Amino acid sequence: MECQQKNLDGVIRKLDGVLQHYSCSNDIFNIIQLGPDSDTIDNFLEALNRLKRAKEYFLSTGTGTVELENVTHLYNNGCDALNQHFKQLIRRHSAPLKPVDLIDLIYMEEDTSDDNSQYSASSIRQLPQETRKELKIIVEWLDENLRREYMTIYSDERSDIIYRSLIMLKDHQKSGSLGNDSGVKVKPYGRLSISDSGGKKKLQSIFERKANKMFAKASGGLLKKPLNLSNDNFLSEDMYGENNDMELEKYLVLLLGLQKLLVLERQILNEIIPSSRQNEVFSNVGMASIDMIVKDAEAITSRVMKSISKKEWSAALGVFSAMKHVNLLQPDIEKICN
Repeated sequence: MECQQKNLDGVIRKLDGVLQHYSCSNDIFNIIQLGPDSDTIDNFLEALNRLKRAKEYFLSTGTGTVELENVTHLYNNGCDALNQHFKQLIRRHSAPLKPVDLIDLIYMEEDTSDDNSQYSASSIRQLPQETRKELKIIVEWLDENLRREYMTIYSDERSDIIYRSLIMLKDHQKSGSLGNDSGVKVKPYGRLSISDSGGKKKLQSIFERKANKMFAKASGGLLKKPLNLSNDNFLSEDMYGENNDMELEKYLVLLLGLQKLLVLERQILNEIIPSSRQNEVFSNVGMASIDMIVKDAEAITSRVMKSISKKEWSAALGVFSAMKHVNLLQPDIEKICN
């Protein structure tokens, strides 16, 4: 008798499970129609899981053609709604870095003694921690269920943030130059402007530290005397001529800005994207900005070649020196991208 009761209970449970598959569309319709939000994300994902189980049941049994169509339609709509919610979350909590913050990041290179250390990660933070956790939950579900659209969504949205941050920095540099040329005082962003003496010294100090690190590593730590780039032609105002053209220096600041943005982006991405997808997504995130930097370099090189054809040799000296500084940045950028 006890054995019969157990068998009966088992049959009832199986029948109940089958009936749930048939009622799945009606039970979950409103949840899918409303779509996910931050308060209901767990319930929404559970609804999608139930639709998936119903879909797999009807596919395996070959029964319930109408029910299979209904759950498949709802499931696909739910995945689309989840992707849309994912995109909106990123957009809502992302913003380009203002030049003030990006310049401060550049000039605070390993400077822990700076009195302005309040410019910490919290002041330039992208995507609050709670948002990152929610994005990670969504990504894990989408990836596990072979819905990889999130990779393109994340890449496009975050790539736009980096690109716009650099454009804003470039615009700030241009406005600073225009202000100097016209005699109009332009209030700089950040604690230092690249056009003032303090900014030049800070920029020089950054590259000196990078050079010393590189040579110390190459010499096995036997470098006794720190390198000094104070006599570098690149940082001499005389080489720019009467117009004090700071184009190459601005380009290096832009490159440093890209490096800082990529470091921040790598930190964010590591908290959200599965490790197996990180390199692909990160490559797409940085592509547009790197392409812009490369085109800027090509434009500078083209103008320098024209100067050389006119036998204006100082322009060539500036490019050679700038290339030396770019080489100092190369290991840092390669480390981020690998």
